[in-house]
Amino acid sequence: MIDIEYLKKIKLVSQPFGQKIVAHCLLLPNYRLFAKVDIQIENAERIPRGESVIFAMNHTDRFNYWPFQYKLLKMREFPFTTVWVKAKYYKNAFLAKGLDLCNLIPVPS
Repeated sequence: MIDIEYLKKIKLVSQPFGQKIVAHCLLLPNYRLFAKVDIQIENAERIPRGESVIFAMNHTDRFNYWPFQYKLLKMREFPFTTVWVKAKYYKNAFLAKGLDLCNLIPVPS
């Protein structure tokens, strides 16, 4: 259950364990080993370094931001990324723990 106390306990970390697992176990094989996907971020040099940035992305499904996050991770210039996810995904305690390990932030849906 997502309530104000749960939200107060959220701790965003600079090296999210869950993001590393997803990147190396799911995304690396998909983007680099088998499909050899060339992910391009146009004007990446214009992304501010050393400060917080919000990217607003239009997406058609729950996973469209993964290539973007993966590319930022591989560029090694950014401390971490996080996304907002629907709070209804936190109803399952196991899934909620996994989402927390990935630095995700629940929002009412």
